[in-house]
Amino acid sequence: MQKYIIPYSLLLVALLAIVRLFFPSFEYIGERNAAGNPHGEGVAFWHTGVKTPDMMLYDGIYKGSWNDGKREGEGEFLCHGNWYKGEWRNDDLRKGNCVIRNVEAFVGGNATLWKSLNEQFLTAKTADYEGFFFTLLPDGIGKIVCGSYAYDGQWSFGKRSGFGKENNAELALFENGEKKDVNIITDKRIYGTDLSHYQPIVHWDRMYVAVDSSYTYNDTISKQIGVIPISFVFLKATEGKEYVDAEYAKHCDWAERFGIPHGAYHFFNQRYATLQEQISNFTTNVQVKKGDLPPVLDIEQFGVSTDSLLMWCDAVEKHFGVKPIVYANEKIAAIHVDRSELKDNILWHARYGRTPTRSFHIHQYSENGKSPAVDLHEIDLDTLGSGMTVEKLLVR
Repeated sequence: MQKYIIPYSLLLVALLAIVRLFFPSFEYIGERNAAGNPHGEGVAFWHTGVKTPDMMLYDGIYKGSWNDGKREGEGEFLCHGNWYKGEWRNDDLRKGNCVIRNVEAFVGGNATLWKSLNEQFLTAKTADYEGFFFTLLPDGIGKIVCGSYAYDGQWSFGKRSGFGKENNAELALFENGEKKDVNIITDKRIYGTDLSHYQPIVHWDRMYVAVDSSYTYNDTISKQIGVIPISFVFLKATEGKEYVDAEYAKHCDWAERFGIPHGAYHFFNQRYATLQEQISNFTTNVQVKKGDLPPVLDIEQFGVSTDSLLMWCDAVEKHFGVKPIVYANEKIAAIHVDRSELKDNILWHARYGRTPTRSFHIHQYSENGKSPAVDLHEIDLDTLGSGMTVEKLLVR
């Protein structure tokens, strides 16, 4: 019987191909730090010899800023014929634009979007996307234009997911690339929520609540008439002397990615913390910029000095140039808010199941809300008072 022997040369070629696939060659020309890693401005070249549609392994050229071996700052990247340009963080493109010359590689496994774009792309020969990215796929808010086709809205891992418009049509809700048959209500009530480490997993492309005919949140399916988007979110940032919420930075980033106005709150905790320590904790760990919600003082403990609350608000207002919002329930508000200068701040009152008895700008009316955005936990639900809009709240 004749034996077939694979030549060593073929085995070597196969081995080199495998090594090259999982360990791409890397060449770099530019500035380096003391450890020899790319740092500063430079150009890098990768080569695997293998084209992969998911773009986790790729041929590519990057020109721009580096930080200790990772792409960080402004830079341009050519990969699979697509040209990316924008802001890089921790070796990944966060926000920018892409000139698309290979739609199939750009959309990955998004068959429905590929079908929408394919005919247009064959005519136009190119497409353009501007917005947020994650692993080089649209993720967050972004707009793609290809010939006569356009989609402007939210994305998740390269698929249209969340609220968006196709060709300037009515606002629609997409899930996993598919348009859902659901009634979207945007002009009857404004909903918001607040998040902390108790909600570590958030599906930002599903930020909405189901409502009944009174436009009130209702989780009884038979009574639901549609959904209302969650239009603002407050995020726990700090508490007391030195506590910083573990999810704060991540929640801030993703709220910004998905175009949801957000702001930070400080849980005032006088136990084992001086007033100055609490002020320092918040102002050191929080940034407030144009378009954000104002900072919030969260008062939930009795026995707090009203003067210390006033001093916290004054110091935070001087630091950020924005008057803080004051959050309290009915009983605490009666002690600290109604009879002090705090009543001049924007007031966020908690009273579950009923309207607050005092004036308010924001009403936290439930702590047992449900939303597809946080499918593992209940969430707080807030609505805005009469005449109040999200735009009026935003920092200018």
